[in-house]
Amino acid sequence: MYLVKKCPACARMVRFPIDRGAIRVTCACGNSFLADPDDTALYEGARFDLASPGPKKKRSNNMPPGKTLRTLVDRGVRRGYDLAYRFQNFFLLPTREQIKLAAGVLLFLGALFLLCYLVCAPGPCAISDGAV
Repeated sequence: MYLVKKCPACARMVRFPIDRGAIRVTCACGNSFLADPDDTALYEGARFDLASPGPKKKRSNNMPPGKTLRTLVDRGVRRGYDLAYRFQNFFLLPTREQIKLAAGVLLFLGALFLLCYLVCAPGPCAISDGAV
């Protein structure tokens, strides 16, 4: 997850990760400042950028089959960490992101409940009233 904040010296927008702990951020103007995610003053006047970290790489056609599976696993693990981070920092997210996350959880729980109901619900009775 990234945070976008104005540089204190030149007011340019600087984008930096906040899931790596306290880091030193350097602006294009040369000014650097300490970005500590535990400091609440860091979030004043800033916005979250939940987009992917950068441009996507082109996939070559000669990639071995094992590499594709590894790429999918890595992507799944990365998304899992991102989701866990969003849950941990739910109240710091913008309202729109909070609503999307809550709706996703409710949709998942509803689907899980429906699946449990369909699997565990009693079906039509196979035994009749004694007539063979």
